[in-house]
Amino acid sequence: MIAELRRTGRAQVDVSFPEIEKFDRLPAPRVEGAAAFVSIMEGCSKYCSFCIVPYTRGEELSRPFHSVLAEVRQLAEQGVREVTLLGQNVNAYAGAMDDGAEVDLATLIHHVAAIAQIERIRFTTSHPVEFDDSLIEAYAHVGKLANHLHLPVQSGSDRVLALMKRGYTALEFKDKVRRLRAV
Repeated sequence: MIAELRRTGRAQVDVSFPEIEKFDRLPAPRVEGAAAFVSIMEGCSKYCSFCIVPYTRGEELSRPFHSVLAEVRQLAEQGVREVTLLGQNVNAYAGAMDDGAEVDLATLIHHVAAIAQIERIRFTTSHPVEFDDSLIEAYAHVGKLANHLHLPVQSGSDRVLALMKRGYTALEFKDKVRRLRAV
C-alpha cells in the first residue's frame, strides 16, 4: 500500500478482509465481573442501501463453533455468568464444526446454555431475514436465554423497506414478532 501511495500520490485503503486473519489473533478472554461479550462473527452480506458495514467489515464470517464454546467456558471459569453473543448480523451465524458441518445461532445458544456456570445468554444485533423458526423456538426452550431482543424494525413501509434493500416486508416483520410473543 505504501508503494502504491508513493507511485500514485493517492491515499490507499485495503478492504480485502482476508478470512484467514479475521479471528486468528483474539486475545485470551479475561474479564472482571459477571458479564462478558463474545464476538461470534463479523461482517454482513446484506448490502442494505444505507449501510457501510459490508464495505468496512467485509462479508459475514463466523468464528468456528469450538472456538466460541472454548471462550465461553474460559469466561465461565473466571466467574462470568452472563454472555452476550455479538455480530453485525448475529443470527446469520454459521460456525464450522471440526467435521466441517455448520452450526446455526440457535444450536450455539443451546450449547452455551449447557455450560453450567452460564446463567443468562443474550445476543445482538439481529436481522429479521435470518430470524428463523429454530431461533424463535430457542426462546421457548432455553430458560437461560434472556427475554430480550434487539430486532431493528427500520421502517413500517414496504416501499421504504424495498428502497433500503432490507429483504423483508412490514408484514413479515410483524409475523416474526407475533410468533416470538407466542412463545
